[in-house]
Amino acid sequence: MRQALADSESATPYQPPGIATMKIDPQTGQAAPPDDRNAIFEFFFAEQAPNSPSDIDGRSDADETIKAVDLF
Repeated sequence: MRQALADSESATPYQPPGIATMKIDPQTGQAAPPDDRNAIFEFFFAEQAPNSPSDIDGRSDADETIKAVDLF
């Protein structure tokens, strides 16, 4: 595949305005702390993105707010 695409420019993915990307804990669906190795990236409307991390039971006891990130 590298040979076939050798002369092609790499494409930068487009992320529409108002869409946020966040790391999410797949077990709880809540925002994951930055060091969570099991977290997955999900897309949200910016105003509906989760804003606090959760522990394994889905409860949040952290005082910090996690912000959505624009990846693209």
